[in-house]
Amino acid sequence: MGFDELNLLLSGWVDGTFSRPMKEVQRYRIYNVDENTSVLVANTLGVAKEDLKVDMSGDVLTIVGETENADIKDKSSVNYSFRLSKERKVSKITWKNADGFTYVYFHFEEPRKVSIEYAE
Repeated sequence: MGFDELNLLLSGWVDGTFSRPMKEVQRYRIYNVDENTSVLVANTLGVAKEDLKVDMSGDVLTIVGETENADIKDKSSVNYSFRLSKERKVSKITWKNADGFTYVYFHFEEPRKVSIEYAE
């Protein structure tokens, strides 16, 4: 399809708007859900859930995936690595994929209360 054909095809299109919590150019964003849970939202638009791998090795979290799109003869891919802070201990990590984003939930252990007493 040449430029002129495309121009004719789209001649009736009217500009519109859309809103998303993250822009397409943002790779990731972190939100605090509550005191003991944070969520990393990674932009994985175009990569199918079954092609994504979320893994943790040592203190490095990786999100890797690649999906071929036969309609446009191209592929979408992501390859993220995040080093976790040692300030808080993670007790569990869960993840899900929806609407072009991968949500990785970090569930932190409750801070341990240390008893402090005066010694005579």
